[in-house]
Amino acid sequence: MQAGVPFDTLSNRYNLNENLQQNKGVLGLIDNGMPYSREIKETLFAMQTDGEYSKPLLLPYGYAIVQRLYVMELPGFEAYRNGYAKRIENDPSRSSVVNKYYENKMKQSLGFTENREELERFMQYVDASILLGKWTAPKFEDDVTLFQISGKNYGRNEFFSYLQAIQANRLRDVHNKDMVVRIRYNDYVLRKLELAAMQDLQKNDKDFQYTMEEYHDGMIVYELVKREVIQEAEQDSVGRRFFFSQNKEKYITPQREESVVFTINNMKVYPKVQKLLSRQLLWYGNQEVKLKDADKIAYYESHGSPQLYILNTINAKYANAIDVDKKEPLRKPEDIIETNCPARYKNQCIMPDEFVCSGNQVHVKYYELESRQQTIEEAKSQLLLDYQKEIERLWLSSLQKRHTIEKKSAVVEQLKSYML
Repeated sequence: MQAGVPFDTLSNRYNLNENLQQNKGVLGLIDNGMPYSREIKETLFAMQTDGEYSKPLLLPYGYAIVQRLYVMELPGFEAYRNGYAKRIENDPSRSSVVNKYYENKMKQSLGFTENREELERFMQYVDASILLGKWTAPKFEDDVTLFQISGKNYGRNEFFSYLQAIQANRLRDVHNKDMVVRIRYNDYVLRKLELAAMQDLQKNDKDFQYTMEEYHDGMIVYELVKREVIQEAEQDSVGRRFFFSQNKEKYITPQREESVVFTINNMKVYPKVQKLLSRQLLWYGNQEVKLKDADKIAYYESHGSPQLYILNTINAKYANAIDVDKKEPLRKPEDIIETNCPARYKNQCIMPDEFVCSGNQVHVKYYELESRQQTIEEAKSQLLLDYQKEIERLWLSSLQKRHTIEKKSAVVEQLKSYML
């Protein structure tokens, strides 16, 4: 190398590493996070110019000579801004930082003080059985205060009861009993802080008071409606049947037409599509006509998907020659009508009423359903909702008869003026 022989020539000749011998000794880009030996990285990063090479380095597996080919300069901070922003945003430790901040704020505003010495002292009363969820809390006649929130004392006995009650929910990957106690203690303190903060808000924050009252009233109303309306409607099958018989006009199926569109990608199969559609019509009109594909046609039609017979028959021979815009069954179960299909298919067949060819598309109308009266089973979901509304109307009417409502017109008008 000192005589000027290129590094890659010498590597191909003398390198004992077969992989490096084949690729001219090139390691590729190296950064400090890669698992190369410290000596190689320190030597390489200390080089100042491209082409510079090292003295022989003694490594556990032999001698090495490294050469710097080039340095890829790091881009500026802007290139990393978005990536770091996402990493920070997704960093799970962020939430703990925010939670800790608000926990400290609560401690300051609620005058939190604690007896850390007592916390360390009562560790002796908790043994390793807590790791198995079998610890029994001792009972003390004289209670000792662990911490204080807004002038209220929280003692050792209450915390011990909490610790015993929650020990069955064991902490994952925590195998030290003192660590378990500390984690549970911090959770216990946070619970009491949050409760005290809520109570403080209810005392001093009018908006929060109104919100809590509204929430409380809403829960009462919901429970009343659930008991008096929802459950009543679900359980009263006789009443639902009577309501249905009195309001049948509400439960009529809409008039609808079922049609599909075949798009032909290979015009060679265009006549085949017409032929298959005609075959369906022919077979439908005359049961005595014996056709090769009669069983196939009947199978697809009995499943409400006659369009798939044509699609699969043609694409089996000419791949992707045609597409269809609708692959799901054309009929709903309640729309099954009697036709001239063979008896073994239970009169479930449907055939095209007409088809129109236009460009590379074939528009097929299979059938048109007139409006009809639904059965009580078909109307089940909507009937339940309607019956609930009827029960609610009758319930509210009975409440109005039992309770007098007096409207303060002047106050109502005053409220209107504020809203405008």
